[in-house]
Amino acid sequence: MQKKIIFFTFLLLLIATFANAGTTGKLAGKVMDEKGNAIAYANVVIQGLGIGASTDEKGRYRIINIPVGTYDVMASLIGYQTQKVTGVKINLDETTVLNFRLHKAEIQMKGITVVQNKVDLVSKTKTSSSRTITSEQIEDLGLSDVADLAALDAGVTIVNGEMHARGGRANEVAFTVDGMSVSDPVDGGSALTIDQDAIEQTKVMTGGFPAEFGNAQSGMINIVTKSGSADYHGKIEFDTDHLILDENSNSDITKFAIGGPVLSPMVSSLRKKFTFFFNAAANWRDSRLKDYYVSNPTEELKYLSTDQYKSYNPYADRKQILKEFDTGDRNFNSYNANIKFKLVPFGNQKFTFAIRGDESVSNPYSHFWKYALRHYIKSETSQRQYVFNYENPISAELVLTMKGSVYKKMVKSAPKGVSKDKYFWIEEDPNDFVYGGQIKELIPNQDGIIDEGVYLDWTYVDESGVDRYVSEFAEPGSIAGTYIDDSNKVYSFRTDVEYMPNDIHDFKTGIEVIKHNIVKDRLFSPWRIYQDRYERYLRTNCTPTAVYAPGDTIWNADHTQFLSPEDTLKIYSLEDRYQATISASGTTDGYEANPWQGAYYFQDKMEWEGLVVNAGLRFDFWYLNKDYTIKTPKYSGSYLDLINPDSDYNKSLGFYNVGSPEYISAKKYYDKMKDKFAKPRILVSPRLGISHPISEQTVLHFAYNYQNQLPQMQYIFTTARPIDAVTSDNAVIVGNPDLDPQITITYEVGLNKQLSENYVMDITAYYKNIYNYVTTVQKVDENDENIKWYEYVSKDYGSARGIDLNLQRMLSNFISGNLGYSVAWANGNNSSTVIEDQSTNLREFPLDWDIRNTVNARLTFKVQKDEEFELPFIGVTLPIDDYSIAFRFDYASGRPYTPTTKSGRRLDTNSARMKPTHSAGLRIQKRFQFKEHVYITAFADIDNLFDHKNINYVYSYTGKPFDDGADLEDSNTGYVDKHREYIHKLAIHNPYNVSGGRTLQLGISFHW
Repeated sequence: MQKKIIFFTFLLLLIATFANAGTTGKLAGKVMDEKGNAIAYANVVIQGLGIGASTDEKGRYRIINIPVGTYDVMASLIGYQTQKVTGVKINLDETTVLNFRLHKAEIQMKGITVVQNKVDLVSKTKTSSSRTITSEQIEDLGLSDVADLAALDAGVTIVNGEMHARGGRANEVAFTVDGMSVSDPVDGGSALTIDQDAIEQTKVMTGGFPAEFGNAQSGMINIVTKSGSADYHGKIEFDTDHLILDENSNSDITKFAIGGPVLSPMVSSLRKKFTFFFNAAANWRDSRLKDYYVSNPTEELKYLSTDQYKSYNPYADRKQILKEFDTGDRNFNSYNANIKFKLVPFGNQKFTFAIRGDESVSNPYSHFWKYALRHYIKSETSQRQYVFNYENPISAELVLTMKGSVYKKMVKSAPKGVSKDKYFWIEEDPNDFVYGGQIKELIPNQDGIIDEGVYLDWTYVDESGVDRYVSEFAEPGSIAGTYIDDSNKVYSFRTDVEYMPNDIHDFKTGIEVIKHNIVKDRLFSPWRIYQDRYERYLRTNCTPTAVYAPGDTIWNADHTQFLSPEDTLKIYSLEDRYQATISASGTTDGYEANPWQGAYYFQDKMEWEGLVVNAGLRFDFWYLNKDYTIKTPKYSGSYLDLINPDSDYNKSLGFYNVGSPEYISAKKYYDKMKDKFAKPRILVSPRLGISHPISEQTVLHFAYNYQNQLPQMQYIFTTARPIDAVTSDNAVIVGNPDLDPQITITYEVGLNKQLSENYVMDITAYYKNIYNYVTTVQKVDENDENIKWYEYVSKDYGSARGIDLNLQRMLSNFISGNLGYSVAWANGNNSSTVIEDQSTNLREFPLDWDIRNTVNARLTFKVQKDEEFELPFIGVTLPIDDYSIAFRFDYASGRPYTPTTKSGRRLDTNSARMKPTHSAGLRIQKRFQFKEHVYITAFADIDNLFDHKNINYVYSYTGKPFDDGADLEDSNTGYVDKHREYIHKLAIHNPYNVSGGRTLQLGISFHW
């Protein structure tokens, strides 16, 4: 019988699938009598969940797979007085230690002793750097998105809207929601928007990941969403930023949330067993640059050669209510929603199902396009996640979890008001005897000016009366020629098993399987016609309506000779020529790929009295799948067929002659690529974390991580092929299926110490080596040195080191707070995947996000309900309660940039630095209680409290945001034309170069 149990357990461990991120925590401890003797067989139960455990002979107990949150826990045994401990916090992927001391009861059921939980400020089981942020902290600080949450942690910086963790690139941070990934595998970065109302806890990990976490080099952001309860509860909120201050984004936000039992009161027995939580949020805003969208080139560029240009006001047709609130869409509109069902049908088995998603529509501002925003880019993004989760505590020691998810992301981008089918059209002409008409083309600078088809010179008159072209701004009527229609679907499934055979070992194991479906359809500069593609389409797809041989005479409708061709001339129908024009227009990028990805891990977290060891091994794999298809307007078919010189398609193009050097070169490339796409890759990552509790208040930890991250799909799959370099006017960048995984080797050591009853300090030193960063190198055809292209390769490298310090004060005497400080160095030989040329550095230098010193400070003053606060020194008690004031301050030393000489010659890469940045904010909120769970909260958020303008960008020669040091003098006379200088200053005064001013956001929410 025992052998069968062992075999069954081992089988489960083998078939279990990998958990990308946990969603639960654990509770462990001892139950003792008043003398400290162990009490065996006592019952420990978590109220509200109905789960618990019994103590062993040594009085020890453990409960695993507990949803994160705050609970009341009871310990009881016949002959002892029952004890209830309130406010026990269960944190994500951590063990909460809770010990009981029960007193003997002379009369059974005498009563229940209620004790408030004393929070342990030092976690003795944590073997890596991480921070857990609860929903209460999120509400007190007024944090609005995941980036704000992560930035609370020392070592996390936000640079130009991108998150960097401990010196890594922006795409090295992975994001999960309820244990399933919502990171973009193609382009990297965060994806799905989760509103703060839906978040129960967020765990930010910046180093020392256990083996269960993978495909991230620098950071993990793990979000666990809320579930419904047995009672209905909800929230309605509205806030705005344009009621008082003139400096604002014209932003209005509405939120709604509700949760509770699904069928109650119809089926009261399911009140606790079948619950839901739903929330939705919408944000309409015009951005801080809203006033720049309104333009009048005739007035602003007062030296223009003509005064016929029209003004542009995108807000002219808007309607308002109450004279303060715009109706309809604004420049930026975003929406998100989340619904989660939880069913506990029998025992402790649990099913959850969630659907969440977001939509965003953006009309961004570009300073160069300031006078041509009418047809500038408009982008739309839509994301969805469907998650199913099944948890089955088979026993007190063994828990089985199965999860599946579908994640979808769609991105569309196009110039406003101009669809792709408007660029060309057929105009028939019965008088055209030969061609029957012509293909008309939309000329960008003739659409949207004073009258359609009227061309105005985009020039200004200098002081000498000469017309000069306005090169500083795009001409009114210009069209941003970028069309994007991308989609990405990720299908994931896993099963997770956790097994605790005794008090020492905690085993976890699993395999995750992921199927991607990536579709890209992009078009750039559609008005540009590539003659080779035009002729190729006609030659391979169309039949001429007439063919004229050398010496033939072509007559028009009046039988008048007008052409005697020297070469053969083929005449095609208008429809064929139209389709050929569409096929040959613009630069295209389109493909469909279906790669597979997965992982297997095994880890054992061993806990002894003075030592905790978390050791594990992780295996990542991916299979690119040779079913890779290029799909563009010009052709569609298997990628491997397209690069095969023997394919029917390539034969029809006439590129290759069998046996020619070009054919031999292409054949070698085809064979190499075919093998690479069909070859699976396996990566191995050992992980080790050690925690040594020196005392009850001091813990030392060490971590070693070998972290693999798959290269982004955008560097593997591309439309471009080496043969395209023969005809392309632009640089051709070819994907590489043989890219190596990006690798980070991390060493870190940390000390977590409780300084007093309310203060705890965490200091961590780390060092990271980073290999196989993706970059590009130039390739030359071995048979023709004039054929050159670029290819993505795994070549760049980097390193990061630093010290993170966190000092936290728990709420005491109305005050809580956190102070984080980091000193760090991030070096490497390349900050991005730029094309390698003579200017590429072969030495390490500070990377673009190398910010040496950062400070994050949060201080909250909170008076809870029925508490009294007496002003110091004067002894006056304030007559109000249930309010809080939260102050935040962030400081960062200057980012590096590459200076240049006046002539434009680059100096040492990133050898100069911008000025430091700092910002402060204040959140004030007051609660008005009506009943126990019914109240209204009013709040005010002040951003950039001191109205300080931080510098976001500087010109490389001057190091200033609004002065590029350009030489505007006449080369002969040295005179500076005042008209030219005026327009140039308008152009370099880009509002993006500095941050916005002070803003005030007011809001009110109703809770029940």
